[in-house]
Amino acid sequence: VDQRSSDELHSRVEELQRAERRIRLAIEGGRLGTFGWVLPDPAMLLPTSDSSFLNQCGSCEVSDSLYRMFGREPGSVYPTYTAFATQVHPDDLLRLERVLGIASRTGRPVAQETRIVWPDGSIHWVEIRGMFSFSPEGHAFRLDGVMVDIDEKKQAEIHLTESEQNLKLALHAGQLGLWEWNQESGVITCSADSLQIFGYEAGRVEVTWDLYVSHIHAEDLNRVLAILRRAWARQEEVHIEHRIQDAVGAFRWIELRGQFAGDDQKPAARMSGVVSDITHRKLADEELQLRRFAVDVAGEAMLTLQMDGRIVDANQVACERLGYTRQELLRKKLTQNSSPQFDALVQDLTSGRGTHVIPARHRRRDGVVIDVELSAKMFSYRGQDFLCVTARDVTMLRIAQRRHRELDQQLAHMNRLASLGQLASAIAHELNQPLSVVANSAAFLQLGLPDNMIDQQKAVEMCELISSQAVKAGEIVRRMRGFCLNKPPKRSLVNLNKLIEESLQLVEPELRHNRIKAQSDLASSIPMVQVDRVQIQQVLINLIKNSIDAMVESTQKERILRISTIMSQSVISIAVSDSGPGIPIEEQSQIFRPFESSKDDGMGMGLAISRSIVEAHSGRLTVGESAGTGATFFIDLPLRASEGHEQQSS
Repeated sequence: VDQRSSDELHSRVEELQRAERRIRLAIEGGRLGTFGWVLPDPAMLLPTSDSSFLNQCGSCEVSDSLYRMFGREPGSVYPTYTAFATQVHPDDLLRLERVLGIASRTGRPVAQETRIVWPDGSIHWVEIRGMFSFSPEGHAFRLDGVMVDIDEKKQAEIHLTESEQNLKLALHAGQLGLWEWNQESGVITCSADSLQIFGYEAGRVEVTWDLYVSHIHAEDLNRVLAILRRAWARQEEVHIEHRIQDAVGAFRWIELRGQFAGDDQKPAARMSGVVSDITHRKLADEELQLRRFAVDVAGEAMLTLQMDGRIVDANQVACERLGYTRQELLRKKLTQNSSPQFDALVQDLTSGRGTHVIPARHRRRDGVVIDVELSAKMFSYRGQDFLCVTARDVTMLRIAQRRHRELDQQLAHMNRLASLGQLASAIAHELNQPLSVVANSAAFLQLGLPDNMIDQQKAVEMCELISSQAVKAGEIVRRMRGFCLNKPPKRSLVNLNKLIEESLQLVEPELRHNRIKAQSDLASSIPMVQVDRVQIQQVLINLIKNSIDAMVESTQKERILRISTIMSQSVISIAVSDSGPGIPIEEQSQIFRPFESSKDDGMGMGLAISRSIVEAHSGRLTVGESAGTGATFFIDLPLRASEGHEQQSS
């Protein structure tokens, strides 16, 4: 019997040991720590505060896992309440001691979450659960309990709280409201932001399905209901944009997004989602569409470009004119379809210069080249520079201008022929002189040579005379021919002093015939200018011829023609003056009009053609009074000496 009792006792001890190991493993696995605090005899306690009372606690028993929950190795410190209190977070200690004091007097269970400061300074959360034991007299003499490591849970709660706060901030910043619709009850639970969108204050109204439907705009009602019914039947996500009339009668646009919370076995009875006020976006979209329509129906091609010429937008006119779709144009650069002047335009804009309009040529998709006039303005958007370019189709204008130039050329040629016709008698007389000398000398040689009536030296002199007079006659014909040829305009570098001298030589017979003295005061050194030689000479001849006619009809005894060149910083001026009767001031503004002439046989086209020629050279033709009598005409031509050409002496 004794042996049997001993075996049973031994078996029960082993069972208790196994149970203790299981409990210890459970405590370790559950991240628990056990403790037992034995309070001293109540008769020995001093009547002090809860903190002093706890500091008078007697011995403590703690598990190894509890040491590790405090960041210490088991047995590294003697377990007392004071050692425990030193590791409780200072902000939590007073509240914990108040809870323990109340529980020791009332017998309530202890349940408190608190923070523990580890020796390395890190902070961890624990939950304290325990129960005081009381004597028959009602005095607490022991506290037994557990501490649970809730650090991961608290960190998750903190992160969850932060996420909720961030979500609220995001919803508020994005003007989003939360809602949940219970189909069975018809009640819609809304956040304050959702109610505000509909014009309500939180807590002032019960939101139901019928209330929501009553706010839907009449024109959108059937569409919205159809979408919701289909989504409900298919249990699919909802995305609707529609108009509402809020509680104060204002119309708004809202965007509604929602989804059902259910599974395949049971259809969901609830839908939750967000609602946002998109009124401003819709108004902006409508304004953008209006502007897009206005740009598309504009009469000219309009393009938005990056600074490298890449097209980022184009209106409908640009697409039709170039033969591409908008999407095709967005993959191109304007420089691929226009001339290199675009680079100069960009350079002018970025450098702040005022050149914003340039001629260019665009190549259509079918290869046809069209003339355009580009005008551009630079602007910045979100820190990036762009160009707004308008391309005006000037193809027909250029054709008309070319035709106009051809007509002007023909008219100018006719004017030159008319001027030459007026000089014909004087030129014929001028030609008769060298031709008579040639004829007489040839006849003399013909008669004298057979009979040896003249010696060899005389014959040589006669031949040289014939040659020189023939050259003189040829020079007169060359000048006449050059003046009358109908060649296309061709600009080259011309010395104006030499051109004036050639013109005076051409009209020299007329001047001599009418007893007019020509005087020239030409600047000693002027640069070459880029002009059409024949056209500028035509202007000079026309002004000289008008001066001759004016002085012939004048009663002035002295007839003087003065031509001078005046050099300024950017302009070379040619002044043609005469000693005629002059031009009255009231008539000076009319003499350049076509078909205005003071001559009985004049067409009135000479000065009009002359002015158009000078203006085509970016110059001016004006009239003024002479220093004495007569009139003075001024030809002002811009100075455009080519780089590398030195000034030419007269």
